[in-house]
Amino acid sequence: MTRYLAVDTECTGVAIHAGDKPYYVSSCDDEGNLKCWRFPVDEKTRLVLPPEKNLIEIQEYLDAYDRVVFHNAKFDIRSLRSIGLYVNDRAIEDTLLASHIHTNNGTHKLKDLSKLHLDIPSDDEEGMLKCIARARTLAKKLGWKIAKADRAENEGEPWMKVDAWVPGQLYEHLVRRGEQPPDEAWATCLEAYGTRDAERTMALWLLYKEWLQDRDCTGFECGICENGQVDTGAPTPNGSYYTQSCPYCNGYGHTKWEAYRAQVDVIPALIGMEDRGISLLPKRLEKNIQHYQSRIESLTESMRDELQEPEFNPRSGPQLQKVLFEKLELPPVKATKTGYSTDKAVLYHLFANHRNKFLEHLLAFRKCGTTCGYLESYADHLYEDRLRSSFNPTGTDTTRLSSSNPNLQNVGKGEEFD
Repeated sequence: MTRYLAVDTECTGVAIHAGDKPYYVSSCDDEGNLKCWRFPVDEKTRLVLPPEKNLIEIQEYLDAYDRVVFHNAKFDIRSLRSIGLYVNDRAIEDTLLASHIHTNNGTHKLKDLSKLHLDIPSDDEEGMLKCIARARTLAKKLGWKIAKADRAENEGEPWMKVDAWVPGQLYEHLVRRGEQPPDEAWATCLEAYGTRDAERTMALWLLYKEWLQDRDCTGFECGICENGQVDTGAPTPNGSYYTQSCPYCNGYGHTKWEAYRAQVDVIPALIGMEDRGISLLPKRLEKNIQHYQSRIESLTESMRDELQEPEFNPRSGPQLQKVLFEKLELPPVKATKTGYSTDKAVLYHLFANHRNKFLEHLLAFRKCGTTCGYLESYADHLYEDRLRSSFNPTGTDTTRLSSSNPNLQNVGKGEEFD
């Protein structure tokens, strides 16, 4: 009989490659047995200090089960690896992927799914966030290093969760000093919240496993093959490619379970891609950013000179509306709630029918701004001269990969980079 263990981690941030690590690991097996481990965090540096005996115990626990279940396995596995804990690549299950395969255009957040399918409320998270907010205020006064929102951003998740270690550790700190903690709930809020997530993950897994293995659960357009066939990559004389039976469905088409298994098999490769990153030359990047910033400033000055308005701001919608449709007397194309539209399509339409230097410079200004924005996002996510983007298998309805932080799949057309 296959044994399952659900595991959840709470970390000091979402940038594992930049040094964020888990300070709490919780688990729930398929018989409802719960275990958790909380590690101390250095209050001044946010470095996690896991005791060696805890790491040995957790690794033995992971190895004792046939399959390990996560909700977002890619993140939790990288989190565990950061403190020397490993899960067999062939023993992974993921309720985030299972949810996406089962219903590809709905919500995939753990709390939302648990409320939808299991009728489990999210009041534990609400209580924890209140504890964190109050504890953070006091910890900051004591000189503790508190997380910043930009470092903790995690695609819609409450960013303060990365400081869930603060209430419990602050409670113990105050007790050692002989002081009364402001709230007794601080002592247990992390355990109550973290363990509940492991329970949610296991309950969802047992549900999705049954649903996805239903042989009538078919018709998922997964992109793995077309009518049971995949390209071999070998060209035919007529310019197409030879095909062979899909290795996942043997040419018979996919059930949702087969599509899920194919996606889970890709998780180790995605982790490797994110760990390796993409090489980039920092000096060349900075040179290009400066080039586009200088070009933006030059175009702005040109537009101000043409209008004879030294305070004109091309990023201001109201100012742009006034210039285009009042001062230059161009015909409005599309109305919005706040006036006439100045979006990309409108500007190109106006330029095609009323060519002038101002419109030419405005279009170039916007194109340079977009390009500069991409480059600056690369600089913000550069670690050790490599870009560390996240590749998301649930980012599209079709299971095509998307990427974020930064988005590497939506590079604007325009001037070539140097």
